Order: sequence, then structure tokens, then C-alpha cells
Amino acid sequence: MAATPTALPTAAYTLSYDFIARGPDASWRNATSNIPWGDPPEDSKGVAVNVANFKMEDGNTYSSLLATYPQRISDGMVLGLYPAYTIQANDHLRTRIGYRTSCGTGTVKFQIRYIEGQSEVTVGEWLEACEGKLTSLDINLSALVGRTVQFELVVIAVGTPDTYSSLWVSPRIER
Repeated sequence: MAATPTALPTAAYTLSYDFIARGPDASWRNATSNIPWGDPPEDSKGVAVNVANFKMEDGNTYSSLLATYPQRISDGMVLGLYPAYTIQANDHLRTRIGYRTSCGTGTVKFQIRYIEGQSEVTVGEWLEACEGKLTSLDINLSALVGRTVQFELVVIAVGTPDTYSSLWVSPRIER
């Protein structure tokens, strides 16, 4: 008699911090000035907005996305400084990063940073080009348990991209 496979239970998690839901509470800026949350995608000063049901470069459509398009200049950037959050045991910052479909030849740097007091720390930096896949991030925050920090989500253009379509898929902290 052949063995019957048994499905393993799906790991349960608790959503602790939703970067899209908190997007309106974040302070958004480019290199020189503040920008509003919810700008139209063609705004040349930079864009930070929640978008839904966009097809990404991996061919899949995602229902919850954070669009962060850098200022439309060479080496332009967009940065969101989020309200303070106290890190708990088993917290992980998770997201996928990449481009919307039809993304052209541009390259951007995605960065995740945090500020604690007067210190700014870069957690990670990922160089992304339109290559037909997304990068999955799972950042274990256990080294920061009990500390209150402000996260920054940053996108910086490398040179002058021919298109601005950098997106975060459901950026969140969960435990």
C-alpha cells in the first residue's frame, strides 16, 4: 500500500505593521522636498501611493502594492519615513520588490533603513533591473526586539531610468 502524503499546516502569522495602510501617516520626500501620499503615477517629483491589481514583471498580478517611483531626474529618489514601531519577538519584515510589467531598461536601488534616536541604519539594499522576476525579502528583526524605531522605505534611480515602475508587494511586519 502506498503512503498517502499529508499536507503540512500553513504557518500562522500575525500582521503587526502594514506599510501600505500606514503610508498616509509616513513622511514622503524626494532629495529636496516633501511629496504627498497618493500622487498620480506620472508626477515628476516622485510618487508614493497604494495601487492594486498591477501585473508585475514576473507575470503575476498582485492585489496590494506600494508604488514608490523616484523623482524623474538622474539618480532621483523617493523616501518614506514611517511612524515609530516597537519591535516584538519573532517580527519579520517581509515583501517582494521589483517592477511593473513593461518595465524597460532602468535600474533602481531599493533600501530599507531604520532610525533610532539620532542613528540611521541601512538594513539592506537591493539593486533591481527589469529581468522577469521579483526579489523576496524576509528580514528577521530579532536583533531589535524591544527597541522603538522608524522604518524608511527608499527607492533610488541609478542614472535616468526610461520608466518608473518600482513596486513593493504587500510590505509588512508580521510575527
